[in-house]
Amino acid sequence: MKRFILAIDQSTTSTKCLLFDETGSLIQRVDRRHRTIRRDPGFVEHDALEIAAIAEEGITRLLGEVPGEIAAIALSVQTGAFVLWDRTTGEPICPMVGWQDTRGESVLRRLDRSYLSALERAGYAPSGRTIPTKLLWLREQVPRFDERARSGELLFGTVDSWLAWRLSGGGRHVCNACNASITRLYDPAAGEWNHELLELLGIPPVILPRVIQDDGLFGTFETAGWRIPVTGVMGDSAAALFAQGCFHPGDVKVTYGTGASYLLNIGGTPLPPPPGISLNIAWSTEFSRVFVWEGTVAYAGAALSWLSDSLCLPVAADDSERGASRLAAALPDNGGVYFVPAFNGLGAPCFDSDARGCICGITPATGVAHLARAALESAAYQVRDIAQYLADYGGAPLPKSIAADGGGCANRFEMQFQADVLDARVVCGCVEESSAQGAAYMAGLAVGLWSRPEEFLAERKTGAVYCPAMEPQTRERTLQGWRRAVQRTRDNKRETED
Repeated sequence: MKRFILAIDQSTTSTKCLLFDETGSLIQRVDRRHRTIRRDPGFVEHDALEIAAIAEEGITRLLGEVPGEIAAIALSVQTGAFVLWDRTTGEPICPMVGWQDTRGESVLRRLDRSYLSALERAGYAPSGRTIPTKLLWLREQVPRFDERARSGELLFGTVDSWLAWRLSGGGRHVCNACNASITRLYDPAAGEWNHELLELLGIPPVILPRVIQDDGLFGTFETAGWRIPVTGVMGDSAAALFAQGCFHPGDVKVTYGTGASYLLNIGGTPLPPPPGISLNIAWSTEFSRVFVWEGTVAYAGAALSWLSDSLCLPVAADDSERGASRLAAALPDNGGVYFVPAFNGLGAPCFDSDARGCICGITPATGVAHLARAALESAAYQVRDIAQYLADYGGAPLPKSIAADGGGCANRFEMQFQADVLDARVVCGCVEESSAQGAAYMAGLAVGLWSRPEEFLAERKTGAVYCPAMEPQTRERTLQGWRRAVQRTRDNKRETED
């Protein structure tokens, strides 16, 4: 009987259930979007019960159609999002807080210098975008938070922890090392929760999940005669890194989705990263433990979505006649138009949380195609900024080749422009959902479909490859235009404040 891995890819905007066979090929899928709730400025939330229900429905549907045995259920999840729920009822006590949420900024502005210094000494660089400050916000807002937390009534979980709890019927409160490290409550070098930081934050360790290896048992899903282990649990970007065989120090992988993440494999030693760049555990298994430096772009594909959804411009993320890629490629150049999507501030290398987005260089000749092109180009510029920042820091030279995955890989203009401004080959995965594929590979190793990574890598195929074609002087002129636009964004912010 054929054996399959059912992988759940839970992302910022949707949940996909995908079926992979013993060669790692995708043979079937079920997709469904979930809501993003923005009830106040800076708030980005999701309905945790809706996400769990979509995942369970997708599993049930594929179980009814699978032509063989499901050997395991794998999970690839968005990182940096979390939820709190009641241990007894299993009901969330608040909406899931998304990774783009910035409500922690309001808390950060009220903290005194001595407390901030104590947090830094404990190994946490305070940021309103990260989970610790968001938990401080929830401590103030949730009735009896401290009392319920100390008693063990409340449970904290990243998305993998929440789904493992639900799929196991409340039997397992666990998470993987990647998701734990991205909470900033976990010390990736020591491999344990940061108890000094937890004490400063007033977060009892009893609410936290147990951290286990990616190929460990995260629970058992039981339904209608099926009893399937949940294993191969990974953060989405790390899972894509794994799927594309980026196993060696210096390998770079970029995921292009709602946002974008730049992952640099630094090997098995947890080297201190440059300011603003995260040290995370990519995966931890019985056969390897790999660390990465990660830089995050908050708005990549979301910049194009904003043009379509908020400005109602006729642009689409696909290659249709009105697709952004075709619109952009039809222009000889960007016409001097730059879009800096700093809706919630600027990340690396500026790290300006008060900056706000702007579109520069508009003239009477500017049209929809220029705006679409500027949105697509903005993701590539931001990725280049992260790569340059790491190179300037001395951690790694600019890469000559990067692996790429995510929905943005389907956009030919965006991938070619990325190759041009980075002056590097861009090698796209042959499966758009590389994150799900990576988690499926990890689960397959756990249940014996493969005995070592080389076996599935031998079967792995690559997708489109884009080589740089831009002249050096054109590249530099284009990058200078982007830098001026970023500076204008920061100057406008200061002018508004004055």
